[in-house]
Amino acid sequence: MACSCRRRRAALVLLAAVLPGCVTGHLMDAARRRERPIKVTAAAVDGERLVVRYTAEVRDDGGDPLGTTDGAAAIPLATMRSAESPPADRVSPSWPSPLRTLGGVPIAVERARGAGSGSTCAGPLLEVIEKDGHDTALVWRDGPGAPPNAPVPLAALTRTRTAPWAWPLLPPVLAVDAVLTPVLVFFAPAVMVIGE
Repeated sequence: MACSCRRRRAALVLLAAVLPGCVTGHLMDAARRRERPIKVTAAAVDGERLVVRYTAEVRDDGGDPLGTTDGAAAIPLATMRSAESPPADRVSPSWPSPLRTLGGVPIAVERARGAGSGSTCAGPLLEVIEKDGHDTALVWRDGPGAPPNAPVPLAALTRTRTAPWAWPLLPPVLAVDAVLTPVLVFFAPAVMVIGE
């Protein structure tokens, strides 16, 4: 019994020496993912919102690329029909599951090199503006003869998430923090709520 207590103490001392600061913070930083849409793949009108499917580039908190993933976002049609291009932080998308089938009425997606290219498609149209091989903005048209609305930046659909593998590790890591840095445990909930 005395041997196992010494091992625990030695492990705690080693953790305290190797991991300065909040272990929970290190875990959440390692698990943070930024998903930036780079290619629109499909679109549909579902009620009063535009649902867009896309391929997103995934990067970690340090900016290192981790690969790509599929994503989906719903944008209010009122935002798409605005006369002025909204700032990315003013667009309020919601994120339906990309695994669900695309509901609503499918609409044509047309690629353009710049805003305002013509279309021969009947019905509503989503024009995607490309630059340097990446999609950069979405332009909504109510019909083939209708003028284009202001572009909505695709950056508005950038999403910050926490990788799913981090959540099961959170309780033991909080316990380590409680032993190593009890003051930080008091402040951890506020930091985690603001950070997420």
